[in-house]
Amino acid sequence: MSRRWLLSVLLALSCRTQPLELAAGEGGSLPDAAADAAPVAACGDGLVQPGEECDDGNRDDLDGCRNGCVLARCGDGVVERDVEACDDGNRDDLDGCRNGCGLPSCGDGLVEQGETCDDANRDNSDGCLSSCLLAHCGDGFLRAGVEACDDGNSIDTDACRSACIKARCGDGVVYAGVEACDDGNSIDDDSCDNACRPPVCGDGKRAGSEACDLGALNGDQPAFLISQPSGTRIGTNPLIRPQSSQLFYNYFSASSHTGLEQVGESRIYLYVDSNTGRLSLVLTHGIDFDSTGLVQPPSTVEMDIGGLPAGFAIDLADDTPGEFFATSTSTAAGRWVFNRNSDGGVLGGLPFPGTWLITVAARFQQGISTWGWVRDDLARIPLVMSELITIQAFDQSLGCRKSCTIPRCGDGILDGGEVCDDGNTVTGDGCAADCRSLR
Repeated sequence: MSRRWLLSVLLALSCRTQPLELAAGEGGSLPDAAADAAPVAACGDGLVQPGEECDDGNRDDLDGCRNGCVLARCGDGVVERDVEACDDGNRDDLDGCRNGCGLPSCGDGLVEQGETCDDANRDNSDGCLSSCLLAHCGDGFLRAGVEACDDGNSIDTDACRSACIKARCGDGVVYAGVEACDDGNSIDDDSCDNACRPPVCGDGKRAGSEACDLGALNGDQPAFLISQPSGTRIGTNPLIRPQSSQLFYNYFSASSHTGLEQVGESRIYLYVDSNTGRLSLVLTHGIDFDSTGLVQPPSTVEMDIGGLPAGFAIDLADDTPGEFFATSTSTAAGRWVFNRNSDGGVLGGLPFPGTWLITVAARFQQGISTWGWVRDDLARIPLVMSELITIQAFDQSLGCRKSCTIPRCGDGILDGGEVCDDGNTVTGDGCAADCRSLR
């Protein structure tokens, strides 16, 4: 900085601050030119004068310098453009404009209208969510240390219960697709075990409504079991009538007349005379034309019966003795040829109750198209014509049926060792109270 420049500045200031000497002249007044040169200080002239904080030389009241030449500041009631979001001129921090001249927002640490909390963070695992709502079970966020799970729904049968606890076996609610049952207790032999599974008959554990369960030892052992290699397996009862098998056969016109006859059918069934208790095996084929008008075509049937128990007898041979006959002490044979009538025979004297196994091998040469076992209710069970049939008798039952029920007299099921079972234990109604006789 030169001395010459400094002297010029000082001279100028001296001329502005010192009173001008009156020029010699009339009245002692200043010349007009000197009066016009005197400056006047004012806010807005762009010069910061004493008493002014600023002077930006404009009338824009929303910039950094107010029109009163004071600096803009938060709380002056005027929103400074691009600097303040609001300015309400007060120190109330909860009235919609913060004391820092910012608008309220979730996460600013102050609870405003519409917010139930504001902890000034974005952590959704504490008591206040990032949405400024109080955390609660079902909001879909896992609250650390409080909830075990939170899937955001009120479904109580999925992996997370509506109370925000994890589903587990034994909580009393069935977890859909995972548990078959859930009874909410630790009793293992009721209707739902401790692994949340219902009882399964045959698993070897008696539970729920099961009367027994011996696992692999469960089995059905009826008084009579009919079976064939292809899978036929029938527990059956004999027909019971108060007459001998010969009278029931009702043989005349070279035919049987039991009422079970049908055209083109061969029948086999057990029969009991309720007066004597004698058990017989009846075999009949075709139908009598003379008594029914139905035509049985020319037919040929051959049967070989094996495994007959000692003491069996031919109770009735249809037509001639040469068509149905004993071939040994344990075998018999049928060689029937017939036309427009029926044919057959009766094997009697089978032990009842007893333990034996009879086989019947049939050959249907012509005239017969169906073969069936007749149950005690007269329903026919179709048999495979080309297969051997086995008839097995049992004199005792097993300890537990496949249905996990215990065989007993009076349950309506003819088990091994029973002669009858009419569903009660009343004597004098055709079946003894102990199911051992028909008296």
